Amino acid sequence: MKYYELGIKVDLKSKLHFQKAPEAISKLISTALIKQGYTQHNKPIPKQYVLSNFGKAEDGFFNEGNIIFRSFDEELVKKVFDSLFLYEDYIFKV
Repeated sequence: MKYYELGIKVDLKSKLHFQKAPEAISKLISTALIKQGYTQHNKPIPKQYVLSNFGKAEDGFFNEGNIIFRSFDEELVKKVFDSLFLYEDYIFKV
């Protein structure tokens, strides 16, 4: 079985507590997918991808990190890449 992996380098505009990081990362990815027309978030089915966290937090906070996005669906990975390329909001700079 073949899967696709996308490494996403992220700089944070302010420190992010390790307990809030998974939710922020999830919102980043779901926003990116919704912008690309991905409608599976509206359905009560398992998501077709997995995400990593930033890694080890320094003193309980993250300043930057890398997210690993994995999926069996190549088109889904391409949608995330297209949407997040040079993305910036009030938390993240990709």
